Amino acid sequence: MKRTIWIMLLAALLLLTGCLPTPETEYVVNKSDNTVEKKLNATANDGTQTFPTHWKEDAYSVNEYLSIEIDAETLQKADGIYPVYRTRGIEITGEQAAFFANALLPSPTAVSGMEMTKADWTREFQTYLDRIAALQAWIDAGRPDDGVDRDEYMPDEDEIEEVSAFYRAQIQDAPDENGSTPVSDYRAIQEGGCRYTLSDGSSAVIQYWPNCILIAKGCESNSYAYYEYYLNEDRDDPDMPWPALWQDVTLSLEEAEAIMRKEVDKLGFADFTVKQATKGNLMDGGMNGARRAAAGWIFKLVRNPAGYPNVNISYEPAQSLQYGTDDTIANAYIGAEVLEVLADENGIQYFCYGNQKEIVGIESTNVELLPFAQIQMRIKNALAYCYPTEWLKKSGQTAHAVIYRLLLTSYTIHIKNSDDYYEMPVWVVFYDDETY
Repeated sequence: MKRTIWIMLLAALLLLTGCLPTPETEYVVNKSDNTVEKKLNATANDGTQTFPTHWKEDAYSVNEYLSIEIDAETLQKADGIYPVYRTRGIEITGEQAAFFANALLPSPTAVSGMEMTKADWTREFQTYLDRIAALQAWIDAGRPDDGVDRDEYMPDEDEIEEVSAFYRAQIQDAPDENGSTPVSDYRAIQEGGCRYTLSDGSSAVIQYWPNCILIAKGCESNSYAYYEYYLNEDRDDPDMPWPALWQDVTLSLEEAEAIMRKEVDKLGFADFTVKQATKGNLMDGGMNGARRAAAGWIFKLVRNPAGYPNVNISYEPAQSLQYGTDDTIANAYIGAEVLEVLADENGIQYFCYGNQKEIVGIESTNVELLPFAQIQMRIKNALAYCYPTEWLKKSGQTAHAVIYRLLLTSYTIHIKNSDDYYEMPVWVVFYDDETY
């Protein structure tokens, strides 16, 4: 039996997914018929819009391969008001990068590049040689069952020489060290990565591009927000250094959120709300090997001026559903505007902000939503019609899907014939499926 967890995203005004050739029963609304624009240009509702708090239906068969059951909580806005904002993507400027750095870090005394040095490449080369030597020793010992989960592939001499030649070339071409330049502020932040020496004797890494900025305190090289749930999948991998460096988090979620909230509000993110909160460590590639820089809570926050509800889980459209092959179905990728921070007792230790957007208008103060009966129909029809039953038929399996949560929240979609976006209400449908 295989169990997976997926979600569907359906707009409150229309179904966001495309579909296969349209059957007699309406499964989706044509996204090219200006339905959205007509709704947004209509007079805004002057009252609240509420929906049942629970939706339950006994299991029923869609066909001989698929059955659906519904036992779903419904999460919606408490005030029943559903505005639609218009946003536009904008670049993060050097001035912004300097502002974030000044707010989060002590003043700097020097800055240097983060290019791999001769010592860095030599260390990586030695790690490779040590791994090959350990694998050969295990093979020579008769491949004993020693409880180590290892990659048992042994490259031949030609492959080892090829890899060794690569490392030798990198060592030869790498600088002896990254040159350090004295600085007294962050005004000269350049695109790319750099390491700052700070006035308190510590270091920090800043990686900045127009679409993203990352600031990691106490780090010297490539930093990594390491989530607690990574531990189980990494523990048995001998090449993964992070599990051995893990430090348990003792700070409570409430304490960490209060610390985080105070700081991010000062940085201009007062209209962002928490989408996910997870215990984590800040890991650092380090100049002298991997190390842990901090332990706390990792928060993901999204722009949410209207206070739409969220759940503490990352989600995206189900990749298992079949949406058809028409090129007009797929929208161009939209980079999600996300602020990710790690907070401990001493404040924000890791800050990563990407795909900045700005609000340029309000398209509707309270857009008219579809009646819940229509939403129910479209959810059921979309799952029934787009579920990959052909795969089930070929594999001789059956599937049972259980819809267990509906979330009425905000989602970013392209505006037709525009570079702007709508931040509009959408039904997020969470479901489990089991195959037999």
